Amino acid sequence: MRLVPLVLLLAAACGHSEPFSSVPSTSDGPFGTASPSRLTYNSGVDSAASLTEDGASLIYLYSPGGGNGDRCAGVLPRAGGTQRWQLCDSRATRADSAKSFSAVALGTDGRLLYLQAIASRGKITPDRTILWLADSTFPFAARPLITFPITVGGRGVSWLTDAQWTGPSEFVARAGILSVSQACSSCPYDTTVTLPRMVRGTISTGGATLSPIAGTDDATFMAFAEERASIVQIRGSVIERVAATGGTPTVVGTLPFGTIRATGIGCRASECVLAVTATRVTLPGGTETRLYRVRLATHAIELLRAELGTWVNPLVLPTGGDVVLQSSAGGTRDLYLFKGLLP
Repeated sequence: MRLVPLVLLLAAACGHSEPFSSVPSTSDGPFGTASPSRLTYNSGVDSAASLTEDGASLIYLYSPGGGNGDRCAGVLPRAGGTQRWQLCDSRATRADSAKSFSAVALGTDGRLLYLQAIASRGKITPDRTILWLADSTFPFAARPLITFPITVGGRGVSWLTDAQWTGPSEFVARAGILSVSQACSSCPYDTTVTLPRMVRGTISTGGATLSPIAGTDDATFMAFAEERASIVQIRGSVIERVAATGGTPTVVGTLPFGTIRATGIGCRASECVLAVTATRVTLPGGTETRLYRVRLATHAIELLRAELGTWVNPLVLPTGGDVVLQSSAGGTRDLYLFKGLLP
């Protein structure tokens, strides 16, 4: 498989109808200078922000519009700007199906890992789900690695999210059983993972194998920390740390802010940003999200700021203390950049 450097990959931006055609680059920044500043502007949902292997760009999932049930993957400069690349399955042979991507990981040399689910129009559960390996310049000339569902360590697995490369042929991902639901009758469908755990993947000539990472069973949110030496996770109302190779979790602290629900955690080195959300009837819209700094060295948990609405899945960027979050309420389900949130 021919691989290309990421700098060449990001030189080719794409349009929605022809996903791999070239268009001019026009911007390397967010829509505005205020914090939080909007990174994406979409009538659908923009979600699941992660970093490319070199940390220079954002990968995210988005609904392209049109109500066809498709979900694509896109790449932006880390600080926002014009989309540099996208993965949308607009092939004529798939016109009668809804196509959705997940667990997209993009290597510095162009290695592309992605999960694709295909369903008949109108269905909310997949007919076929496959994990693929490709060259990012030819994403559909791909090699199938795993066809789901499978069993991993005694548990069923039908879905992967949050994939990251950890070596030329190794990756980690969050695995579990796919669940599709709506928060309200008029809300868009969201995919969630039940019976979650972290798994380690190894790619060989015959496909790929998954093995569970001990100590991560049933954690709802997970993030690498301490230069990938550990995983920080939320299980129930407890924040835990476990070795990246697996082991017995140790308690970092408990969720603050009264009766709440965690909506994500992201880490950089030995510090994390924790998002928790609560309903407050005295607030406009009734919901507030508080963002906390979690110091792994001292177990201190400090309030950084509070925001109206529901904010989920903080992604801490490598420099500047900047954090990307998804607004997950009402009609603005987009990605935003919080400049300098983590001191």
